[in-house]
Amino acid sequence: MISIIVAIIVFSIIVLVHEFGHFIVARMNGVFVEEFAIGMGPKLISKKIGETVYSIRILPLGGFCKMTGEEENSDDARAFCNKSVWQRMAIVVAGALMNFIYALIAIIIAVSLMNRVSLPIIDIISPNSPAEKAGLMKGDKVLYINDTKVGIMEDILFETALLNTPEKKVNLVIERNGERKNITSSLNAGIVISSIPQELEGKTNLKLGDFVVNINGKDVYNIKDIGNELENKSKTNVQVLRNNKIETLIDENTKILIVNQARIQRQIGFLPIQRKLNFIESLDYSEKKFEYFIRTTWVSLGKLVTGQVSFKLVSGPIGIVKYLGDTYEKSVNASSVFMDQVINVSINLLMFSALLSANLGVINLMPVPALDGGRLVFMFVELIRGKPVDVEKENWVHVLGFGLLMILMVFVFYNDIMKLVNGIV
Repeated sequence: MISIIVAIIVFSIIVLVHEFGHFIVARMNGVFVEEFAIGMGPKLISKKIGETVYSIRILPLGGFCKMTGEEENSDDARAFCNKSVWQRMAIVVAGALMNFIYALIAIIIAVSLMNRVSLPIIDIISPNSPAEKAGLMKGDKVLYINDTKVGIMEDILFETALLNTPEKKVNLVIERNGERKNITSSLNAGIVISSIPQELEGKTNLKLGDFVVNINGKDVYNIKDIGNELENKSKTNVQVLRNNKIETLIDENTKILIVNQARIQRQIGFLPIQRKLNFIESLDYSEKKFEYFIRTTWVSLGKLVTGQVSFKLVSGPIGIVKYLGDTYEKSVNASSVFMDQVINVSINLLMFSALLSANLGVINLMPVPALDGGRLVFMFVELIRGKPVDVEKENWVHVLGFGLLMILMVFVFYNDIMKLVNGIV
């Protein structure tokens, strides 16, 4: 229940922010807004204030800002269709822009609450790791990885996660004693235990954050390797890197725990510096975190469309609700002190809502019919032609796009349900 409540709150905030962007810019440009709604379906609550009806609807998914002349021609001077193309573009873009603004503000607040953050500066190098073999040293600051500028530690983790074979190497540009150096490093294969299901708490020797080095003496690079090694074996020898030390475990619950509750993470083999940031540093870090959210969303979408990333990895509302619930529980369980629990919950929910808001902003601007980006395409065509596309024809394109999006949502829901059934969400 707590998962659903938290999810409704987070989704509602993000949608409210998006629709408020359309609403406020429409009002600024003299467009008559008939209704401002959060949710879809029948109305739960509605109230007319001034000339606009404000409503909350039964399904806490989506929302809308209904403007006169948005989907039909109108003689009203205040109709959306009668405004200049630049005014209409501003109104359409405003939703995503507000999502970006909210994401940045949420990140700034979350970072200001953190006791410390991980910076792309080397603190500890793991013995015999690729980092040690490549000549990396304590205090080295990573500036670039494979031509991608590094602002935060997550940039490094994301770039290494994109590599899908153990033979891949990374090219690093580091700063050491004020000088830049180019270093090439290989990567460790790795399975990081990202969560432990409640039913296995106290019943497994593996711990949250363990970095699995090998299973039964064999290095593992992906979930398939793990499945092959664990097949038909009740007990397993597992080597893990824990607190910078290698430990060998014998575990009966390895298969379900690793296959279902782990994430693949290739590591160069170093731990970053962690410290508290001052106000100016917090702003700089927040801006880099925001850029990271935008970039990874765009890159991930590109790899999804081109088939480089499996569609099975996509999570929809069910998966997000589950994740939010897990995040809430982990945040509360991380401390027994009430104020610490409040701060932990606030940090994680703010950061996750920022990620979702940035995702929504990017996705909404994609040139897909029924999305704001699709509407912008028609407006660019209008600029080129010197006259608008016929409203009915444009509406049919958006209806078709909406239908395709609904089919996609069915697949996403199915994907979420199968993950729940198989215990991997």
